[in-house]
Amino acid sequence: MRHLSSFQSNPKKVCSLNDKGNISIYDLNKLESDWNVNAKENLTGLQIHEENQVICSGEKSVKVWDTRQGSKLVMEMKDTSANGGKTRNYNCVAVNPSGLVVSGTEQIKFESFLVFWDLRQTGKLQGGYWETHCDDITSISFRPGEDTILATGCTDGLVNILDLSEKDEDEALLTSLNTGDSVSRLAWYSNTKGNTDNLAILTHTEAVQLWHMGAGLPLGKEGPFVHISCCIVELMALLPGFGPAVALMGSFTTMLSAVLLPAAFFLLLHRDAAAVGEAAVPCEQR
Repeated sequence: MRHLSSFQSNPKKVCSLNDKGNISIYDLNKLESDWNVNAKENLTGLQIHEENQVICSGEKSVKVWDTRQGSKLVMEMKDTSANGGKTRNYNCVAVNPSGLVVSGTEQIKFESFLVFWDLRQTGKLQGGYWETHCDDITSISFRPGEDTILATGCTDGLVNILDLSEKDEDEALLTSLNTGDSVSRLAWYSNTKGNTDNLAILTHTEAVQLWHMGAGLPLGKEGPFVHISCCIVELMALLPGFGPAVALMGSFTTMLSAVLLPAAFFLLLHRDAAAVGEAAVPCEQR
């Protein structure tokens, strides 16, 4: 299984994509497939739009099926711009509520691209961002319920937050996060207060990082509170008479950061997984 995507109006239905190009929609109540198509090619991304449009990225194009029309392919989107000869191997795909489709490419001659199409205009090319990343773009996701805020992940470790309402590509970049690792998948999630301004990032080393966009700080792995506590311990070590106590405290802090915090973030991600929207991001940490 390569990807899973959920249906917003029916949480009991899921769409799956495997590594052989088979796309299936399952009704979890009946535990059987309601719709199936074999694309007979390597597909890399999966998204559902308006409950009946299945959108997949592939090596040469982004394809759309309408489940109401059986297994017939209803739309195929390609880059028809001046860069069209370069954009191949689409790695990932995302679609916003208004039908804007975005796909990210592999690195091609030290460049990678974000390409935009509009489903409301039968897949007409809307343009692209040509300088946002310079390595393989592996995952992209719109913030839930929004048309313009897009998160993009890359194998160079950077996650960019873009505002697509900006006409200029340079102005569109709101912030850039450095995970220090190669990004595999990313997804927005909500916390206990209903704040959806958070990102869960899975890396190619099977680590999960949690980030809060408001502060631009990592909440997972080695979050800010772990660093603050370690700094306090190191400062106390400089004070006379605190040596043995600091040694014990340092060991205790290391234990907390290594055991308790990762476990807490693992449980947090599982709790909020239903609000992520794209179920393709694994929550386990090996």
